Parts: sequence; structure tokens; C-alpha cells
Amino acid sequence: MQTVSAANLKIEISNILQRHGYTLKPDGVFMLKNDGREEKRKVHEFAKAERVNANEQFLLDKIHLIQKHLIDGKDLDVAKIDPEIIEIEGGSQEENFFRWWNIVWWSLPYERAYGRQMRFIIWDKYHNAPIGLIGLQSPILSWRARDKHLGIKPDERDFWVNQSLNAQRVGALPPYNDIRE
Repeated sequence: MQTVSAANLKIEISNILQRHGYTLKPDGVFMLKNDGREEKRKVHEFAKAERVNANEQFLLDKIHLIQKHLIDGKDLDVAKIDPEIIEIEGGSQEENFFRWWNIVWWSLPYERAYGRQMRFIIWDKYHNAPIGLIGLQSPILSWRARDKHLGIKPDERDFWVNQSLNAQRVGALPPYNDIRE
């Protein structure tokens, strides 16, 4: 087993972060060179590519299912959209949709939810196509900024956290994401 010195490890990590768009400030803190939306997307491209690569077989196995329910924007009649919300159950076709689109669509790589989670797909009954996804999960137990803003006392935190969920993933899928009415 090869031993790596702390100094060499620090240099390697620094080089990787700089290749991914970060700069090292004089105080030793890394920050993005540019704070724009596109820069943030670029930073996540590598992680997303790794996630796609790790799930390649699943993506290929399920592409027929996705294509069967993928509609061209020209065929989308906005006036006839008929949404329904479907709670996703493990092992269901909807779970395959949720997982496939999470891996492929968003610029931020999908992270599996921790703690309690609820997943939903918004389905267009008229067009027989997925409109969007909603993923909810347990909030972070200890988050000082949230607790201060909401006035949550330390002895109330467990109760409050168990009564709430965070939106982990909320968004529309193509072509519904292009509707501008």
C-alpha cells in the first residue's frame, strides 16, 4: 500500500478543486472563481457524470420506458394537461421514472435522501407523460440559522424536525419545463 504524505495530499486536493473552478484565497479558503449559475452547474458536471456512469446499466435498461412516455413539445396541448400526483412506491414503474430522471435531468447530481422520505411524480393523464418530480426528506436536525429564524428552542428541535420535511427535489421535466404561460 502506497503512503501519501499530508503535504502531497493537500496539494492534490488543491489541484483538483482548482480544476473544478475553485480558487484558493489567501486565508486558505476555497471559493468559486465566479458565483454565477452556469459556473455552479459546471462544478457539478463531474459528479453528475460519475453518477450517470455508475448507473449506466439501469439507464439503458429503462430507456424504453422513458421513451414510451416522452412527448415532443410540439405535441403538448397545454389546455389539456390533466395532472395527478402519484406517491411512489418501492419497485414500481413510477420509482423507475423518478430514479431515471433524477440521474439524467438535473444539473445537480442526485443524492439519495436520508431519514424519512416521500417521493411523488406529477403525471399528465391526458398526455400519459410525467410532468415533474417531488422529493421530500427529513430536515437537518441541527441547523442554527433555521432554528434562529423560526424561533425553535433546542428542547423543541426534535419535535419540530419530526413534524416537517424539506424539499429535496422539486421540478418539471421536458417538455413541461418550457411552458411559459
